[in-house]
Amino acid sequence: MPKTLQEQLDHVEREIEQHIEFDKTEKTRFDRESHLWTAEDRIEWQETQSDNAQTLRELFEVRDALRGQLGQQSRSRMLRQVEKEQEEALTESTKTPGARLCSREPR
Repeated sequence: MPKTLQEQLDHVEREIEQHIEFDKTEKTRFDRESHLWTAEDRIEWQETQSDNAQTLRELFEVRDALRGQLGQQSRSRMLRQVEKEQEEALTESTKTPGARLCSREPR
């Protein structure tokens, strides 16, 4: 199983693509051959389509959850970067000769 969230997301998206491709292929086969099928064949095909649709719904939920987690990680990283830059800017301003920190004193 992939280790990072991005790898997991990539894996799930590949699975989604495979299931969608399978669905298209099966629908094409149905259009081409279904007039030759028995009632049992049609029922089996419908069950397969139903199972595939359920699997796709589950994969979409997993994909959405992973995207949400990746978004949270990205936001956390961005906030840490902004905090680091602010800290560096503050440190640099205190190192600069002649620089003064602004303070408001009551009058």
